[in-house]
Amino acid sequence: MTLVAGPGRSAATIAERLRAAADSVTPFTVGVEEEYLLVGLDGPSLVDRAALIAAGADRDPRFRRELPPCQIEMATPPRSSTREVEAELRAARQAVARWCTGRARPMAAAVHPAEATFAAADTPRGAELVARYGWLARSQVLGSLQVHVAVGSADRLVAVHDELRAHLPHLAGLAAAAPFGEGVDREMASIRPIIASMLPRQGTPPPLGSVDAYAAELGWGADSGALDDPTQWWWELRPHPRHGTLEVRVADAQPRVEDSMAVVEVVVALVRWLAARADAGDLPPPAATWRIEENRWAAAISGLAGTFTDVRTGRRRAADAVLGSLLDEVAPWSERGLTRARRLIEDPSYRRILAWGPGDAVDGLAGAFAG
Repeated sequence: MTLVAGPGRSAATIAERLRAAADSVTPFTVGVEEEYLLVGLDGPSLVDRAALIAAGADRDPRFRRELPPCQIEMATPPRSSTREVEAELRAARQAVARWCTGRARPMAAAVHPAEATFAAADTPRGAELVARYGWLARSQVLGSLQVHVAVGSADRLVAVHDELRAHLPHLAGLAAAAPFGEGVDREMASIRPIIASMLPRQGTPPPLGSVDAYAAELGWGADSGALDDPTQWWWELRPHPRHGTLEVRVADAQPRVEDSMAVVEVVVALVRWLAARADAGDLPPPAATWRIEENRWAAAISGLAGTFTDVRTGRRRAADAVLGSLLDEVAPWSERGLTRARRLIEDPSYRRILAWGPGDAVDGLAGAFAG
């Protein structure tokens, strides 16, 4: 799919291309992207070895360079089951570990736990972002776990998107994995959302309403110059304009494949559940963005140890109980149950990282990478 937005392109043309992308993918196929930081062989500091790792990757289609030269991304091909996704993800991490041998240590970290990090820009895209946003762009040395799920039609995708917004804090709480910043316990489950929010179009997305309305927003962004590329629609959830998938971008990078798959399995079950409700006409009107943002902050501060507020009734409940109830609701739509997610609730990634401490967290994360 070529670029769907650009100066002078009509909203109708953009909408047509969005529909074509979303309607062409097989429903409920799944792909995963993970971002990895590269640290030195003998110390915790980040090393700008992405170009060397790229040479070792020998044009592997799963491999991508990110904005910082100390970071790489791996993307699994779309698969029809989470079992296949897990096999792909384990193989991808093992390949990265091989490519990094003698050059760097990879770690799946949402934020470097011990150091202040600012990235140079050694790619054209990176240089463009730094030129536009300066140090705000260079501060985005962050790792996320991104899950793509094909929904089967553009209209269904938009309906699922608008309701899934309300569940983003639940996923963020489950995946929180960044308690340290610059070697200091920030007294948060994850500081990554706070750093990410320094750039525009971050956090909870607006409700889209329809494919035509989404196309109009992309068209406005292109015509105004605010959104040169539709992939800069950087919210924590978005319809991917080229892949035709629903891309869930809210989760921190997870130390282990086991943790990543716990999150992936919940995302897939949640999307399937919401898609069935959309087909039945059973989805409520979209929740107010600011109400969802209140829970987003709660997830960043306390993970699942705090309290979530129902975005419609205002009822407050323990966050882990809210997520537990959600897992009960969506479990029938999961491929093999959500046992790993329940284990992650009991033993969250951020608590394990806290137990290592900022000084040993790099070694801990690097050691957990390919296990």
